[in-house]
Amino acid sequence: MREYDIVIIGGGPAGLAAAASAKRNGVDSILILERDKELGGILNQCIHNGFGLHTFKEELTGPEYAARFIDQVEELGIEYKLHTMVMDITHEKKITAMNREEGMFEIQAKAIVLAMGCRERARGALNIPGYRPAGIYSAGTAQRLVNREGFMPGREVVILGSGDIGLIMARRMTFEGANVKVVAELMPYSGGLKRNIVQCLDDYGIPLKLSHTVVDIRGKERRKRSPVKEGKLGVEGMRPEILRRALEEAGVPLEDVAQAEKAASEIAKADLFAAGLSGRADSAQRRAALKKQLRLPEHLSANALLDVLNILYTREEFLREFAPERQYD
Repeated sequence: MREYDIVIIGGGPAGLAAAASAKRNGVDSILILERDKELGGILNQCIHNGFGLHTFKEELTGPEYAARFIDQVEELGIEYKLHTMVMDITHEKKITAMNREEGMFEIQAKAIVLAMGCRERARGALNIPGYRPAGIYSAGTAQRLVNREGFMPGREVVILGSGDIGLIMARRMTFEGANVKVVAELMPYSGGLKRNIVQCLDDYGIPLKLSHTVVDIRGKERRKRSPVKEGKLGVEGMRPEILRRALEEAGVPLEDVAQAEKAASEIAKADLFAAGLSGRADSAQRRAALKKQLRLPEHLSANALLDVLNILYTREEFLREFAPERQYD
């Protein structure tokens, strides 16, 4: 088992700076463990300038700023391992890690520095209700896709949150031709720097709405050319009037629009799920209670129950009674 005085987990700016500082202060045995293919961490995707003013007394982009620290680490002869994932840390400071070259291995450290950075909160962590369709990204993921992977996440963009990364990505995606419709912020003030509000939003005419947030996400799938099995065109859950206007603008015959509207007015399996009648641990019990309430056969299947409900209720009536949170404005 290899032994080190200090093992630093994370090769981003904090880990690199900690390693260089420890080396300069007399610690010789140092190891950096980084799971990515290169050092630098999040800085590698932050291609905007503004870094290095305090440390290096000049304005640098994120990759340039990271390169300064990487050069220091290499000049000081600090050992590091890339593509290495830490699997476990014990109270005795024993680290279990793995990579492709060495497989699983153990390291004994006298001290461990955790410099793994942070994680963005996803839609679920923010408690935003609704579906989970394609096309919802955290700002950091969108930043990596655009700046590192050369992939454009979308052309019609709404950004929730006015922190610096959200503001910077509003400008960045505008550069790439996207239409950023709004930056919404839950708080009555922005979480970003004033200069970023001016340079990223005001200069490009992007509206900032304070005390606003996303209260629902509608639609489950990508846009479709033909109705899905639940009888809906476009993005499932789209309001009928929006769908009708889009179809008319596309030159779809009115009889086809009428058929789509009829399908959209029917109770669908997605509505059963919203009412807790499918897809949940207690759905069978809920369906049984509903059948008893409606005096329906006990062994009626879910599909047959759907047919019966469409006879007894309109979709609006069903949602109002069994899934009021699913009703659309």
